[in-house]
Order: sequence, then structure tokens, then C-alpha cells
Amino acid sequence: MKNLLIFLLTITINQVFACECKTYPVINGKTQHQLFVEDSFDNATVIFYGKYNKEGRFEVKTFYRGEDLNMQNKIIEEKQLESTCDYFFTKGQNYLVYGKFDELGKLHTSVCYANIQVVNEKQLLFIKNHI
Repeated sequence: MKNLLIFLLTITINQVFACECKTYPVINGKTQHQLFVEDSFDNATVIFYGKYNKEGRFEVKTFYRGEDLNMQNKIIEEKQLESTCDYFFTKGQNYLVYGKFDELGKLHTSVCYANIQVVNEKQLLFIKNHI
């Protein structure tokens, strides 16, 4: 009985805190991933390529969209409590980041955007072709 209660609580907690992102049907021969990236591109107010330092700070190498932010300031708002929607960056790695400003002017991103860790700059060709 105790194990059943723990199991039910685990399922309930996962359902309450699960992240819900858009899903994409395959249309016009495009894959779900292609549609996901295109939607991220269309809906992001800021898109940049840069190296993650720590605590929301990036050494931005290229802005593709958005204002040139002060690099000394935190540019990605990180929450005190982590959730399944959070995108976790690894210090010292390069990323293509899609973000959106909230009503308070803070920049946010999540797993619902097509952020990617960039290991080869050829991965940036998609974004360069859309500008």
C-alpha cells in the first residue's frame, strides 16, 4: 500500500510540473524538427550565438535578432526553482539561443525553443539562411 501511494504521488507530481510545448504535425514534407526550429525563429525576440559562462551570462559572438545587450548583465533569466521547461546550459559550451522578453523586460528561454549546443559552426547555416 505504501509503495502504491508513493507511485501515485510521483505520477501526480510529474503531471503537475510537466512542460507543455507546441507539437507540430508533418506538413508540406517538413519534419517536426524543421517546423520546431522555424517556429522558434518566428517567435523569438532575441536570437544569438555565444559561449555560456555562468549564471545566465553569455559571451555573445553574433546577434541574429534583438538588441545588443550589455554583456556584463545577466542576459538569460534563470529561475531559483528549476522546472522541466528550463533549458540547462553547460559552462564553457557554445549555443544558439532563442529567447523572448517577458512583460518585465527579462529575457527567458526554455526547452520549448530550438536552442542547441553548437559543436560545429555549420549548425548555424539554418539561421544564416533565414536572415
